[in-house]
Amino acid sequence: MLNSFRNLLSGKTLYVIVGICALPFIFTGVSSFNTLFSNYGTVNGIEVTQLDVNNATIRVEERYKSIFGENFSIDQLEEQELLNFIKSQITNQKIIEAMAFDNDLDISMDDVKRAIIREETFLDENGKFDQSIFEAAVRGAGMIPDEYLQFVLTSITADNLISSISESTFVLSKDLTDFTAFAEATMDIEFIKSDRDEIIKLQTASDEEAKEFYEANELLFLSDEKREFNYAFNSLESFSKNLDIDNELIEKAYQEYLLEIQMSNQNRISHIMFTKSDNESVKVVEDVYKNLMDGAIDFAEAVKKYSDDEASIEALGDLGYSSGDAFPQEFENAIKDLSLNQISSPIDLGETIHIIKVTEILKSEAESKKSFADNLRQEFVNEEAGLLMGQAMIDAEELVLSGGNFDSIIDVLQLKAESTKSVAESEFSESIIAEAQPFFDARFVEGDIEVVEAEGGFYIIELNSIDLPKVMSFKDSRQKSINEVRAQKADELIAEMQSSAFARLSDENQTDLPQGFDKESYQKVSRYSSLLPNDIIDAIFKLNPGDRFSETASDNNRYWISVTSANFLSEKEITQKIDRYKDVVLQYVNQQNAILIDQKLKENVKVNLRNLDPQI
Repeated sequence: MLNSFRNLLSGKTLYVIVGICALPFIFTGVSSFNTLFSNYGTVNGIEVTQLDVNNATIRVEERYKSIFGENFSIDQLEEQELLNFIKSQITNQKIIEAMAFDNDLDISMDDVKRAIIREETFLDENGKFDQSIFEAAVRGAGMIPDEYLQFVLTSITADNLISSISESTFVLSKDLTDFTAFAEATMDIEFIKSDRDEIIKLQTASDEEAKEFYEANELLFLSDEKREFNYAFNSLESFSKNLDIDNELIEKAYQEYLLEIQMSNQNRISHIMFTKSDNESVKVVEDVYKNLMDGAIDFAEAVKKYSDDEASIEALGDLGYSSGDAFPQEFENAIKDLSLNQISSPIDLGETIHIIKVTEILKSEAESKKSFADNLRQEFVNEEAGLLMGQAMIDAEELVLSGGNFDSIIDVLQLKAESTKSVAESEFSESIIAEAQPFFDARFVEGDIEVVEAEGGFYIIELNSIDLPKVMSFKDSRQKSINEVRAQKADELIAEMQSSAFARLSDENQTDLPQGFDKESYQKVSRYSSLLPNDIIDAIFKLNPGDRFSETASDNNRYWISVTSANFLSEKEITQKIDRYKDVVLQYVNQQNAILIDQKLKENVKVNLRNLDPQI
């Protein structure tokens, strides 16, 4: 696919169907944005809604997660930076959607429903579509089912545009041939390599040398800064005590749950579709229906012989499951009067006529009242405890901002004060389970207090004292001093080799090198070789035969390299290997085309976004 377009409107149909269910958890984290508005302006005259803003926000976060990992959160971005990303994403989304609809790439609402009822996210433990799971996820995302269906339709339509553009891309034969020749080229090299670690091991250092180095470089021998903290921990568990839920509320919730279970019963159907063209076709339907009712033909055979719905013939007419709103209303009305394995009379949908059969009925088993009540009560306690803890954190932060001292704050919150010993940054987590770096920042000074959320509660932490780094005694620094002297001697030997290395390379008889230095030659080194560090390989392929260079590589070793010859494939060899590079070249061409198309799409675009600025 076109990578640029994937960035503009990320995700495949799977994401479109289920990804929106995560939206509120993403967007509610952006607390500084004005979320009171239902309209956010227009792009090329198309209205931008709250759903568009939410969708853009989650896509921005997903893009960053693909780069920085699953632990990334958009809260790590500066407000204005995030706002700019969201505005750009909204603009791109609306441009793509408009172009897709203009080119008639939209799908039917029936196709959307079929896609959703087959999506694993909405299936129960038996692999069947569960209406209650679906509605809970959608309503949890702040939408009603009709809004969600429209969102999926719009998103898949946009995805169809991306697919259409991608499928139209082609690669010139010359481009593919040139790339294959480029990728398969190899180099013959000769080189001398210093093994710095080995050379260091070979060096000796006396105490006198170590003492002299110590005295000349005292800043290398500073102790770690240490800090002492006062702290108190307020656990989430402490907020759970004495919390309960009224039995009447549990009873009401259980009755609503039973009603949802009853309404979530699902019917699976198969159908035979007839294209209505003339009176003769209507008569065919009547004859097939009569034969089905008489038992002259079974339903599966009738599907294979008569159905015009090619998409479902192989599945013997199967259309999947519905809890009452996935199929056309005419189907749903007929299903209400059918039992398992019963066949409906012909259903006229205008251009087509259908005969449907109920092939499976799923009834969900309700949870026992005791189990439901226990789970609901625990859920309530956890939620209320979280809210109470959140309020306690706010109270603590307000006390800090108002100038309260550590002792007065923990007295108000009725917490027990504790203290750490004087600890280095690496020792901080032995006492306080929180990230150490902010508390060892130079801006965090004695008397400063911070409220920090942690697993299972939150801390109130005060910096009590700072022990600044001191020059350690030679006794404590002796081994480090010796190691530094040995490393210094090794680096001096490596520097001395610089003056004679290339002469040694040119002399075929020169094999007697100091310990820690090796002379080697490699034939047909490829661009993707792991024989040498990547930075050395990159440098080699920027040179021509006869060139030479010296460089300290990422492995901390020095290399002196001479390129002796370059090797290229014959036309026959290129032909044999060209297929393996087709996908790579196609991806490159896609990227170049995407840039051009992106520029074209944004020509004369009219963006009028509003109500998105961070609140002051």
